[in-house]
Amino acid sequence: MKIRTGFVPNSSSSSFVLFYSPATLEEIDQKNIGIKGVWLSEGRDYFTPDNEIKEYIKSHPEILEGDEIGLVHDYYHCDKTDFEININEFINNFPNNGDNMYVDVFDLDQHWTQDLDEFMENYIEKKEY
Repeated sequence: MKIRTGFVPNSSSSSFVLFYSPATLEEIDQKNIGIKGVWLSEGRDYFTPDNEIKEYIKSHPEILEGDEIGLVHDYYHCDKTDFEININEFINNFPNNGDNMYVDVFDLDQHWTQDLDEFMENYIEKKEY
């Protein structure tokens, strides 16, 4: 049995707001990296990759060439129903490096990718690289 921690909504999906800028493979080990993935059964896959997933991506960089996976600098995210920004936290998390800021609102699937096994199932086994 898997126990999900962190953001767990009551329904199978929930509206989600993400403030981000695109990231590169060279930045994958930074602390605020997230992965915007594909639409799963009830919403989009969005998760923070663990070290195993990061190592897999580094050893298979071709996986980033398609539209299924995008690395992002996650500056702030929240459930749309709780959409209240702590502006000081937001400003402190946004680096002054010239990056453009993007905002994306999407349905977040409750069953987002949690580990390398799920990553392989959701992205690798469905597609040959």
